[in-house]
Amino acid sequence: FLSGETEKGAHLLQDVYIRDKDNKEVRLKLSRCQKTHSAFSQGRSCVKRGRYKEAVDHFTIAMNESGEVPEGSPLFSALRTERAEAWLLSKKFSEALKDCQAVINVDTENATAWAIRSEVLVAMGKADEAKDELASIRRTWGRDNPTIDEGYRRVDFELRVQRADDDLSNLVAQLQAGTLERVFTKGDEGRNSEPRVPVRKVSANGE
Repeated sequence: FLSGETEKGAHLLQDVYIRDKDNKEVRLKLSRCQKTHSAFSQGRSCVKRGRYKEAVDHFTIAMNESGEVPEGSPLFSALRTERAEAWLLSKKFSEALKDCQAVINVDTENATAWAIRSEVLVAMGKADEAKDELASIRRTWGRDNPTIDEGYRRVDFELRVQRADDDLSNLVAQLQAGTLERVFTKGDEGRNSEPRVPVRKVSANGE
């Protein structure tokens, strides 16, 4: 159960309970495990169907039903990383960061938490910070970690797209303002050639 395999844990407890139905402690643990597994599964199902707010609610219920879960256990990390992703998809970025940080505080090498955190930072317009964090991790414990590598590639791609968009926006702004003096075609860079396409400022009356 604490390993995060809630379904397997529920089945094992069910077997024990069948052999000892008078054991109140086993009955209580079985009920807790079944409710946690049910809420956890419903949360994942909601994420797949795009119902992110509902997913957050189910993951929160799973966390409450699981009782006092040791912070260093896989179940603790699984519940919070799943909810963090649902928060992210709901555009509740601060809540997502809190869940990621809760996991990282007890498991600094949790690749999933770091990857989700990087996605949150990108969504908040902090792609450079996300890239720096993942680059640092890749130089240490995250070397050759597929989750970290994939997260880094995604952030790097987002940064490239952002920079291309910024460059295009600046070009359009200069064209509209009539401040772009020369537009070179490929191969003109570094030559003393005349611009292939002259750009001049157009007045309001079209002259």
